[in-house]
Amino acid sequence: MLRSRIAVLALTSAAVLAPGATARANDEVAPRAASRAGTWLTDTLSSAPAGELTLSRQILKLAADGPLDELAAIERTLNRSHAQAIESGKSQRIFTEAAANAGRADEYYEISKAIKYWTDPVSCREALDATLKAIYYDPHDWRHWARAGRIFSTRHGDAATEPHAAVVCAKVAVSLRPREAYAHEGVVRGYLQSGQARRALETATRVLEIAKHEESHFSNWRGDLGRGLFLSYKGQAALALGDLRMARESLRLAVTLNAKDAHAGKLLAGLLERYRSGATVITLGDAELIGINRETDTDDDAVRVTGVHADSPAEAAGLQVDDVITLVDGLPANDGTPNRLVSVRDAVRAGELESALFEVRRGDELVYFVLKK
Repeated sequence: MLRSRIAVLALTSAAVLAPGATARANDEVAPRAASRAGTWLTDTLSSAPAGELTLSRQILKLAADGPLDELAAIERTLNRSHAQAIESGKSQRIFTEAAANAGRADEYYEISKAIKYWTDPVSCREALDATLKAIYYDPHDWRHWARAGRIFSTRHGDAATEPHAAVVCAKVAVSLRPREAYAHEGVVRGYLQSGQARRALETATRVLEIAKHEESHFSNWRGDLGRGLFLSYKGQAALALGDLRMARESLRLAVTLNAKDAHAGKLLAGLLERYRSGATVITLGDAELIGINRETDTDDDAVRVTGVHADSPAEAAGLQVDDVITLVDGLPANDGTPNRLVSVRDAVRAGELESALFEVRRGDELVYFVLKK
């Protein structure tokens, strides 16, 4: 079983070493891997008696090939250290063995980083293989476990993911580095993919509370980028649980914090479609203007209505002074684009857009308007 699964995770050294990259790690290991479809790690783990495998290598073996009941048992042994790490914010010591070769682990980690694993299944397998080898040589480095968790939870079309392995690897990462947002991602993604939406929601909410987002090890996870991602996960979990209000608010904040999060934007737009049928229609007709005066609210990427023109489409629809337009078709109304409302209005009037959905904050309530020709 182990060989059958991990064979497809094989890493051929020639396929992944970037020009000029160090090849020391491959000098001893890769020739055998290249000639035997990358079975070196498989053989190493399979040949050792189960009772002689350290905890880290037991996890490697089960993450690569299960069985799931044994993997679940391993997860239960990690739950205590995982919970203590989250509660205290302090790293937990879960492995007693010394790193076999931290330098070699770093080389495999760099090899994995050079692979765009999200682009296709083959790249995903190659990156995972390199990451598992990094763990083999140094199980104390949280980055390796966190990366394994993310790769295990990566989906390509209809290709199956390994959400249980993702959760286990990421829980190790969290135990080692509890304040690092990236360490938690595999846990949330694994829960979402295995239908454990309640756990995903609880985990994402907790990460938003405890993670030191400003100090993330990776620049693309720092500050609002990291917060936006976990708000997106929170929104997905809330949506799966049928909590539309929480889903809407979480996804709206995710898009506001990170307008480049296309997935959150798509989910939010789909969610808002549920409100379109009951929204009040703003009919442009022959009018050139919607009929509002406005100012941008840079604090929350919104547009505040400061005046409503008499006999205008806006007045007829019931827009009011101090209404705050927060979203236009799921995107922030004030996203840095000059005259965004004007361009949307012109697109609707020209027939380039059939309609545009406005989310409007009115006091403590949210109301919806649909702009139509």
